[in-house]
Amino acid sequence: MKLVKIGKLAVKNYSTTISNKEIYECIKILPVEYKKVNSRVFIHENRKSYLCFCIRHLRFIDFYIGIEDGVIEKFKRVFKLAVYKKYKNEIHLFEYKINTFLLLVKKEIKKTEEGKYVTQDVWEKYRYVWVKYIIMYNLIHEMNHDIQNRRKELNFKLYDLVFSKWENSNHEIDSAKRSERIYEKYGDKFNKILKTEGIEVYHKFENGLDIGYKYNIDIDSD
Repeated sequence: MKLVKIGKLAVKNYSTTISNKEIYECIKILPVEYKKVNSRVFIHENRKSYLCFCIRHLRFIDFYIGIEDGVIEKFKRVFKLAVYKKYKNEIHLFEYKINTFLLLVKKEIKKTEEGKYVTQDVWEKYRYVWVKYIIMYNLIHEMNHDIQNRRKELNFKLYDLVFSKWENSNHEIDSAKRSERIYEKYGDKFNKILKTEGIEVYHKFENGLDIGYKYNIDIDSD
């Protein structure tokens, strides 16, 4: 698959849900500073495609981390859904991690009284659009890091990398606050473009950064 230009982004999209056209329509309504982001964006459908990418580009450390992440995520149930690679000027989004993450959401929904009404067909309908929503949110979040980098605000100290939690860093909190403002202003427009429903991102900043999603499934229980 070739890289496709979407604005100044160069996108290689292996996603089974979100289209290049949908990404373009969402980027088009963003403020000017987002339209200047010129990162290369890779949306990986599955772990195999990401690991093959690492091998093809001789990124053996990333290959090892990709395998290690799979083990850590399986046991800790904490998922890194996207990453901005500062020195490569790349954004990587992991659709397969989002699907695994949503399987845990499905299990929690099934535990509820209303969960018995969520058939596989109903679930697939919502899962499909929720994946698109989460991909788009994470793309914007990682674009914030590119903006920070161009402003020379994305600097790391060795102490912070070793001893501090990334999610509590100033860079991550600033990026989350930017994302929050974007979704307050453009969230409804994104939903219209992506045809998403039943999902809304939220941010909490007290006692450390927490980014999560609220879910709602409309079902006929008659």
